Amino acid sequence: MASEVFSDSSGIILNTNLSYNLSEEFTIIEEIPSSGYNCLVKVMRYGKFFVLKGLKEQYAQNSLYQGLLKKEFDILLQLNHPNIVRCYSLEQINNFGLCIVMDFIDGKTLNNFLKTNPKMNVRLRIVKQLLEAMQYYHPMQIVHRDIKPSNILITDNGHNVKIIDFGLADTDYYAVFKEPAYTKYYASPEQLEGGKLDCRSDIYSFGRVLQQICSSSYPPHRHLPKFRKIIKRCTQNKRENRYQKAESV
Repeated sequence: MASEVFSDSSGIILNTNLSYNLSEEFTIIEEIPSSGYNCLVKVMRYGKFFVLKGLKEQYAQNSLYQGLLKKEFDILLQLNHPNIVRCYSLEQINNFGLCIVMDFIDGKTLNNFLKTNPKMNVRLRIVKQLLEAMQYYHPMQIVHRDIKPSNILITDNGHNVKIIDFGLADTDYYAVFKEPAYTKYYASPEQLEGGKLDCRSDIYSFGRVLQQICSSSYPPHRHLPKFRKIIKRCTQNKRENRYQKAESV
């Protein structure tokens, strides 16, 4: 039976049998498969989807991993950019412990999105948005340290970039929780050697990502030779030979 609909004198339509949940309590929708020490859970609150990012059971009581989770929250809380996942709070959640509450992104990882063979104008917008996000957070002395296709989501609506997973990110004002961390193929030489990192390490990783965006391009396009020159400079072994900041790219 259809729900009854009433109208008050203001002309607002009131539905007394809402099918969605407007509670401040989280309703668990599903757990999201994840590697590493984090657990991810899709939830609903106030009729909106969110993701809870916490610690898997075997890591939940470990002070190191608790510190890494709190550091990620501290970093994300500073960031307010359309191409970076938005973070709201750090909360104790029943059955999941301490969790970061962030937006649920309805989309695909960049590597899966490239399998759909997007047009060059879409690829160019992705490249531009990636650089705009890096240009935003680098002056804040933040280095992501793990820029790679699986940490770049492309929204189903509009094909916009959302950079996720600042769990390995670093910033100058943290003196602790500076464990070496990277994904080997995308990591700069200085990152592999355990050296001090700056924005040029992210630029190296960006070059590797750009290489994938171009290599999966079909048919060949007039922009590809220019991209190859950019890739070559981004991925120089010596950081002083790379672009020195994202806006230079």
